[in-house]
Amino acid sequence: MSRRPWTPWLERTLVGALVGLFVWRGLIPAWRSLNTDFPNYYLAAKLLRGGYPLERVYDWVWFQRQKDHAGIDQPLVGYVPLTLFSALVVAPFTSLPPLEAKRCWLIVNLFLLWATAHVLHGMTRLAPRRIALIVFLAVVPLQTNFQFGQQYVLLLFLLTSAAWLHSTERPFASGSVLAVASALKIYPIFFVFYFLRKRQWRAVCGLLAASLLLAFLGLYLFGFEPLRVYVLDVLPRSMRGENNGLYAVALNSPTVLLRRLFVAEPELNPRPWLDAPTLFEALQPLVQALIFVPALWLLTPRRADPEREKLEWGGFVAVLLVSSASAAYHFCVLILSLALTAGALFQRGRVKTVWTLVFLYAVVCFPLVRFVPPSPSGWRIFLGFPRLYALVALWIAFSRVLRDAQSDPALRDHRNDTLLLGLLFGAMTIGGWMSNLRHGRGQVAGYRARVDRRNVTLLASAPALAGDDIYFDRMRAEGCVLDRTGSDLRILVAPGMELFHPTVTDASPEGWVELSSTTSKVVRFSRNVTTLSASELPVEVEGEQPVISRDARWLAFLRTVRGRGDLYLLDRAGAESRPESPARERHLDGAPHDVLDYAFYPDDRLVLSAVRENRARLYAGDAASERFVELLTGDQPARHPAVSPDGAWLAYDREEHGAWQLWVMSLHTGNQARLTDADCNCTEPAWASDSENLVYATDCGRGLGYTALSRMQVVP
Repeated sequence: MSRRPWTPWLERTLVGALVGLFVWRGLIPAWRSLNTDFPNYYLAAKLLRGGYPLERVYDWVWFQRQKDHAGIDQPLVGYVPLTLFSALVVAPFTSLPPLEAKRCWLIVNLFLLWATAHVLHGMTRLAPRRIALIVFLAVVPLQTNFQFGQQYVLLLFLLTSAAWLHSTERPFASGSVLAVASALKIYPIFFVFYFLRKRQWRAVCGLLAASLLLAFLGLYLFGFEPLRVYVLDVLPRSMRGENNGLYAVALNSPTVLLRRLFVAEPELNPRPWLDAPTLFEALQPLVQALIFVPALWLLTPRRADPEREKLEWGGFVAVLLVSSASAAYHFCVLILSLALTAGALFQRGRVKTVWTLVFLYAVVCFPLVRFVPPSPSGWRIFLGFPRLYALVALWIAFSRVLRDAQSDPALRDHRNDTLLLGLLFGAMTIGGWMSNLRHGRGQVAGYRARVDRRNVTLLASAPALAGDDIYFDRMRAEGCVLDRTGSDLRILVAPGMELFHPTVTDASPEGWVELSSTTSKVVRFSRNVTTLSASELPVEVEGEQPVISRDARWLAFLRTVRGRGDLYLLDRAGAESRPESPARERHLDGAPHDVLDYAFYPDDRLVLSAVRENRARLYAGDAASERFVELLTGDQPARHPAVSPDGAWLAYDREEHGAWQLWVMSLHTGNQARLTDADCNCTEPAWASDSENLVYATDCGRGLGYTALSRMQVVP
């Protein structure tokens, strides 16, 4: 990037090579295959258009089941931590098969990438070849964005449009576009600090007004409950970096590095550099404040000249990425940062600085993670974060550019702003530390109660106990299968099939589990075998979520319409004596509609959780009379009831302040007591045969929804 006569030729050659690499490694594989994460957006959009309950898209197992029913050829899906608005983007394509819909989305992405380059060319006056060079130097971010069908090219376009509107003196519109970007990926909302720092009140008003309008639009499109679940359950954990992969080195974020160094977890991080979670709780907000607040201080406290404004906009975008970014495709947005900064620096004649930024940018976008171990331990953890180090170096380079650009002494004399930013720094560090202390209380202590398993898994859920064995769902990269503790269980599952929700009882040597594909069937298996072929298991009935009674006579199951379940009963004694009789299964007409979970009393009565008035409530009833009465468990949603074998206790989980906690109720007195109180989810209790101990699923110390199994003594 100089005035030498051979430079344009070299730049064009490099652009050609980079474009060829993008087409070969990014576009062609993306066109041929349906990779994560596009199926996540596609499935949620399809469920939205079909009238399904959207608050359940954040339930991993439920979402996985809907993927099977939709016939999507993808082993694993998950919607945490995506916003509901993200589904709207691909909703126009859901009438097409998934791969064809993805191809349409790829064409849209190519247009958005061209439009972004066109806008950047107009804003920076860089030659088209140099804009193309900056764009396609984002090797890994663009490849992964296209392969996974992600939305970061769209986000890049929105942030670029907001920058252009801001540079053309349309601050209200700029803030409004940033609100739209925040509805897709939450971190652009932090531009409100940028506008407050620069006294751009019209931009602040535009961002807040558009956010308010989008909130009302969300209420109209999605309803209150899905938004409540996102705001209270999903967003707080996502802001802490507790969504996908708390300890995943591939994410290369500051929070993951600190967790790897100082927070032990029995399966995901058994050997940290130093087991000191209190050190993590203090350092995590301090690091975030050290990245964010100095960047605000380097901004001019008012509107500056156009080139300075571009430097500041590009630098602030880079700061947001350092603070929040993790996956490689997030760094597509760095295209905007580098283009704006390079254009402004060329106007000032700082060619060497541009080369430094380009080099660091290329390093960030290089596939460095391929050269590090997937799960380092001890001091080797420091070797696992090369992209993070390169990103921090790039942030430092941007910070130096902003500092050197403060040539006007008046820009340095803003004591009131320094005081306010100092208060912000203190609030972020002290407030974040106190919040982390509260959030971490009780999570590590539960590690001792973990149920031992030989297989490390993404999540374990739906425990069911018989004898000394615990049967449960085990979700792995290939999908969900049946597993058990105590002895090895080998499951053979054909592509497109998964096993959910096992149920067992001491009264039968058999167990039952849901076999999910384009439909769900309840199949029967022998508990005495070590190898099961899912496709060869005998079908008991068409339905979902089987639950067997204590005496093994009654099998309860769901049949769903648009994701909402009705409860059915199968009389297995009648089935054995009259196998040809269609009356052996019946719908419980008196049971509430939209049943979520259920269990049997020892005397074959039923207790269930069902949705009424947008809240999950518990009901108890008699299958013979089909009369169900609501149990008084408070005003919070309640799910997953479980009755002890002696009929004395009812365990269930209740949502409180965005987390699900275990409760127990005495069925003799009605008295209730909370069993857990950590700021994480404890759900799906299952009683041991002694009526004293519970096994349950918990994501304490893990990512949101990444549950493990734990044991607790409830009755002394």
